[in-house]
Amino acid sequence: MGRCFTLVFIIYFKMIRLGIIEDTVEIREVLVAYFNNHQDFEVLYDSFNAEEFFKQARLNDLDVIICDIGLPRMSGVEACWIIKQQCDKVQVLMYTVFESDNYLFEALKAGASGYMLKQDNLESLEAAVREVATGGGVMGSQIAKKVMNYFSKEKPSTPSDEFQLTKRELEVASLLVKGLVVKDIANQLFLSVDTIKFHIKNIYNKLQVNNRASFLEKYKK
Repeated sequence: MGRCFTLVFIIYFKMIRLGIIEDTVEIREVLVAYFNNHQDFEVLYDSFNAEEFFKQARLNDLDVIICDIGLPRMSGVEACWIIKQQCDKVQVLMYTVFESDNYLFEALKAGASGYMLKQDNLESLEAAVREVATGGGVMGSQIAKKVMNYFSKEKPSTPSDEFQLTKRELEVASLLVKGLVVKDIANQLFLSVDTIKFHIKNIYNKLQVNNRASFLEKYKK
């Protein structure tokens, strides 16, 4: 009986392998300690920014990455997009103090499977990680309410001279207008080529164009 139980346990026991990107040392240490204290979690990589994380982490080793949004240099949204481009099977759970609608929808468009606020307790975060690890999607209650409110109200028309671009997208757009190529834009903004491609993709989507010529014709600044 004991051997049968052990065999069944081994077959069904699934370790959830985690990566954590969080620039606040105290929060990162708490998260690492909390999840490593559970026998079915293992934190394989943790880092204070996305650039260092990509240097050390093998994405194929991971099931879920808990990622802060307000990271230095490359944002969590940008990191999420790169993660999903390089290894789509890895689930990304955004973990942040930001409740901004812009951050929320940009993260979801980048491929995030969930969005939790840091004021949510660790038990809620743990449940969210378990859910996304099995292919589900999660949001904290405050975030879910924002999504419902967003889709229940009539969307205002977008001014033709704004296009709802983010601050970073405006920077990229201004350099595109100057004729810089992707590599030069990346060097000037101290970002990766993949990150610049991510922003250009978003810019084109918002302007409803599919090439630079159409962008230059439509974008007026």
